[in-house]
Amino acid sequence: MATPVDHPLLLSDEELDGLTDDQLQVVMDAMQAEAEAWVLSPKQQFADELADEVDELLYGGAAGGGKTDWALHRAWRLSMEQPGHRTLMLRTNFRELERSVIERSLEKFDQSKAKYSPSRYRWVCRNGSVIQFGFADEEVDKYQYRSDEYDFIIFEELTQFREPVYRYIKSRCRTTARKRSKGIRPHIIAMTNPGDRGHKWVKDYFVTRTRYGTDVVTVEEIEGDPESRKTIAFVQALVYDNPHMDPDYVRNLKGMAELDRKHLLDGDWDAFGGQFFDQFRRDLHVTKPFTVPEAWERIRGIDYGYVNPTVCLWAAFDWDGKAWVYREYKATRRPATDQADDILRLSLWKSGDGGRQHPERINETVADPSIFARTGVGPPIAQQYARAGLHVQPANNDRVTGWTNVREYLRIDDDGTTHIQFFPVCGYLLDTLPEQVSAETNPEDIVKNDSDHACDTLRYLLMARRRRAGRDDPDRRSKIARHLDRYRVTHRQPVNPSA
Repeated sequence: MATPVDHPLLLSDEELDGLTDDQLQVVMDAMQAEAEAWVLSPKQQFADELADEVDELLYGGAAGGGKTDWALHRAWRLSMEQPGHRTLMLRTNFRELERSVIERSLEKFDQSKAKYSPSRYRWVCRNGSVIQFGFADEEVDKYQYRSDEYDFIIFEELTQFREPVYRYIKSRCRTTARKRSKGIRPHIIAMTNPGDRGHKWVKDYFVTRTRYGTDVVTVEEIEGDPESRKTIAFVQALVYDNPHMDPDYVRNLKGMAELDRKHLLDGDWDAFGGQFFDQFRRDLHVTKPFTVPEAWERIRGIDYGYVNPTVCLWAAFDWDGKAWVYREYKATRRPATDQADDILRLSLWKSGDGGRQHPERINETVADPSIFARTGVGPPIAQQYARAGLHVQPANNDRVTGWTNVREYLRIDDDGTTHIQFFPVCGYLLDTLPEQVSAETNPEDIVKNDSDHACDTLRYLLMARRRRAGRDDPDRRSKIARHLDRYRVTHRQPVNPSA
């Protein structure tokens, strides 16, 4: 029969009082072992299980999420489970590597099972496994690994690395047929916070691709080559996911400058220095789809392109004037008449009378004024749209006033209320809106670039609403009420934008 000391951590106060000195020492030793045990948090455990399945995984998003501890735990576990396993763990410079990674490994690794070599910066395990520490900052540093081969590569603070360095060194992640037969699988994990010089490429490669960690994606690094396929994942880890974090550390993060706080406390990948729409918060501005009431005013905006994308956005405005951007269309290398057909088709909805389709009631459609000019052979784009049944009006193209208006809609009140909401289906807009930066020659304008087309579209339709609404009109509420009464009698089913 088991004695209480067989389960020392489950003893009651009364049972503790009845123990002999020798039994009490057993309990104290067990409690010390429990305190020193290397146990993963639920978020770390989830990342560890996912890393067993994918080729490349990014873990992090904020300071204090337990990134380094998980990386070291995984390196040690694989080294113990798989004799001959080889791990490479990198930072951009040796000082940070020694201070944050090597010192931590000396605390956590079992030195009865492995020996650390200070001269070679590596652990050599009794079973033949190796955990090598290294650094690579500039592109020339990557060539020191040209002849190396590792089963597992870890990048610490990935946003500090340049993209060519990451892409080159990850090519060193490979193994042999003999090792594969024993269950060793080459893969990469990376830890980081938002910000720093590699913010954009890391966000594009891991965060945007995986829809902020909601999907595991398969990509072909060489288009059309199945052998180049990789599975990529992202796990967002915040300071609140670490049960061992000191509350004072959280308070210190809250006291940082706004941009640093967004990166290190909130793990906000949509914030960076020089950002034009710095009010944008994905967690506040993106909403779950719902059926938009039929009587709400609707406006479409279009920014035309052929090689560059054509973008159309649909927005509805509720009785308080709040904007709800609920649908998006994006196309490249598509004739104007086909674009018009696509947009009109997307604006159809099914009624309750036998499922017949009816045009959605759009109050106005505005487009870039340049499409009304004749620029070559054939009629203007606006005329081609009209012939296909899509009638558009020239948008107000005042850039500075338009951007000011967009930022006013993005403004967040003290109670967390926003003046514009986006449905998740507007993926191109949501990806490119936070990327816009201020122009050096005019800080009130954005830099014109290849990713501003959805932003221009949003500017057009919000300026159209500004013109139509007459925001300072004291009779606006009564006009809205009459408008609502007029459409209540139609008995139509509301439009479902997600259909």
